[in-house]
Amino acid sequence: MNINQEAKSQLVQSQPAQDKTLMSDTLTIVLENGEAAELKVALAKGLYVDFDWRADAKVNFDNHGDSNKIRYHPYSKGKGVTEDKGRIQAAFDGYHGWFWRNRSGKQVSLTINFTGEYTKVKRVL
Repeated sequence: MNINQEAKSQLVQSQPAQDKTLMSDTLTIVLENGEAAELKVALAKGLYVDFDWRADAKVNFDNHGDSNKIRYHPYSKGKGVTEDKGRIQAAFDGYHGWFWRNRSGKQVSLTINFTGEYTKVKRVL
């Protein structure tokens, strides 16, 4: 699914993974030079999402969470990278996910695969 240039806060359909308690999604985002994207999943405290993303050019990223009570909670970040993978374990009830910015000087296609105990996916940027 290419979700580039779609409206903010759009909900994305999630597909149940083999285990009915897990959800699984694969999304492709195309970023023009200087453009950013943010994707988040709803997680309850202690639950997790495993992820693996790859870009065809270098991007900057920030994995973080937020809620009505917490404005920003950092998990990890990187600059000038083409991939990242890992697990986000929710430190609190809220939205947890990824922010990317393209500073490569060209268009970047980024694909993310994620599986976990989330209930919703939303595109913020």
